Amino acid sequence: MGNCQKENIFTTNNNDKIMKRILFIALMGVIAMGLASCGDKEEVKTYFTVTFDADGGTPVPEAQRVEEGKTAVAPSPAPTKTGFVFVCWSADGTNAYNFQSPVTRDLILRAKWQAEAVAEYWQVAWELNGGAWPAEGDNHAMQVLKGGTLAEPAPPTKANHTFEGWYKEAALTNKVDFPYDVSDVTANFTLYAKWKEEGGTVTESPKIGDYYYSDGSFSKELNNGKTCMGIVVREKTAQQNGLVVSHDVKDAGGWWMPVTATGFVYKLTNAKNENDGAKNLEIIKKWNNWKKWYPAFSWCTQKGNGWYLPAINELKTLCDLLFENAALNARLEAIPGGKPLVLPQYWSSTEKSDRTAYVYVPQLKSVIARNKTYAQSSNVSTRAVRAF
Repeated sequence: MGNCQKENIFTTNNNDKIMKRILFIALMGVIAMGLASCGDKEEVKTYFTVTFDADGGTPVPEAQRVEEGKTAVAPSPAPTKTGFVFVCWSADGTNAYNFQSPVTRDLILRAKWQAEAVAEYWQVAWELNGGAWPAEGDNHAMQVLKGGTLAEPAPPTKANHTFEGWYKEAALTNKVDFPYDVSDVTANFTLYAKWKEEGGTVTESPKIGDYYYSDGSFSKELNNGKTCMGIVVREKTAQQNGLVVSHDVKDAGGWWMPVTATGFVYKLTNAKNENDGAKNLEIIKKWNNWKKWYPAFSWCTQKGNGWYLPAINELKTLCDLLFENAALNARLEAIPGGKPLVLPQYWSSTEKSDRTAYVYVPQLKSVIARNKTYAQSSNVSTRAVRAF
């Protein structure tokens, strides 16, 4: 009997231990499953509703369900209302709603209208920087309601370039977000296209020394696969055009004095603009046989549309920059047929009198009035420029 008791006690203790192990393992499994199920739960996203009130206009845009932190989309087309001009969508009834702002609550955007009889507009200019509007689907606006918003037009195109947006200034510093709220605009304005050259560098705003090509493009490094025409010698700003100088030069051999069988004929052409040679060219073109009688002007225009003989101040700018500038002259010489600016005198398109016109002497930084026939037997040379 004593032996049987001991055996039962041993068996009971052993069973207890086994049960505890089983319960422990089961508990761990439950905990593991619970943790796994927690990890499998999807993140809960919050959405808000943006409702549009056209205030009597049509069509009424459908409400938008927007994830928290994302942005709503400006309805297109904008609604219309007889006798009124659509100004903008507004959340407070006064200011244009910024569709670039993240949505953090339900919104009601109400159309803001202005009576047609009192509507006032800003004129909008678009500087394409060598690009062109699409042949089909061109919808760029030429004016925008004061205090309203400007819709984004169909993007322009440019050979071998990618369009990168519109900017508020020629230097391409501040990009425009559309629809563009013009509430802070105080005058007519211009927007500027930015391009990226495909397979090359970004030409934001051409810089001094950048190469210019016959297709209207620019690059920082010379592209031998294109026809390079010159380099940039003046950057474009809001106050003035940029300027490119030709890579080559026309050596002595005539300026712009008519020659007949009996000799030179002195004429006052009134090409007296000192800052814009293109305007002097317009005057010269009014004379009969101008290409024959004014060879310096003619040589410049042979380079293509937009090329001209620089006015005296344009000439001074490029000569002061290039003369004895080894780095920039090396860029000119890198172009096939390119020549550095080293010759002593250059003709401008600015006339002083019926007998004289201005030349610039780079090494002396001096403006001199020369007889218009002087280049026939001297080393006064011609260099073409093109504005951009």
